[in-house]
Amino acid sequence: MFRALRLAGPVRMAIRSYRLTRKGVELVDLLMVMTAWGDKWLAGEAGPPVLYRHHACGEITSVDLRCGHCGEPLHATDVDTLSGSC
Repeated sequence: MFRALRLAGPVRMAIRSYRLTRKGVELVDLLMVMTAWGDKWLAGEAGPPVLYRHHACGEITSVDLRCGHCGEPLHATDVDTLSGSC
């Protein structure tokens, strides 16, 4: 999930930087959806403690789970669970 990178510096004072792997970045997507649930049910009048600014348009946005095929909102009551490959 994380990859350690050694930054320049003497061996005794090596500084490490940690970067998310592709798997780690996808995990952040999941955490953003979970945060949206917490914002809806737990944030209260103060509002959400974390905001997301979209790089493409620069606007503050919310996380919205949508169907990858048609783009419609996606909720548990909108899907059937089918057997996958085993």
